[in-house]
Amino acid sequence: LAYFINGFWLDRDHRRLETSELEAYLFADTDAVFVKADRGARGEAVRKLTRDTFDPEQVSQLGNLVVQSAIAQHPFFDQFTPGSVATVRITTVKPPGQPALAWR
Repeated sequence: LAYFINGFWLDRDHRRLETSELEAYLFADTDAVFVKADRGARGEAVRKLTRDTFDPEQVSQLGNLVVQSAIAQHPFFDQFTPGSVATVRITTVKPPGQPALAWR
């Protein structure tokens, strides 16, 4: 839905968002959003926020981050984790000073 990067709020198309319009923008089609801070330790720093608990000033203190809406889990995964969303995570690493390599 949005990003907070280097002190600026941006929409998904990287257009600047004013703090005054942020709440209406983020909660236009949802009751809750998920804030994921940069370097969030593989999902351990994810926060679920509602319109009532969302405070742009407080959230911006987390540093660079992404704000996402909830995902609807595919029914296949409900048989394994019916009470929560299953997580499939891909972690990538690029050593400093070395080119990124494609996995073949």
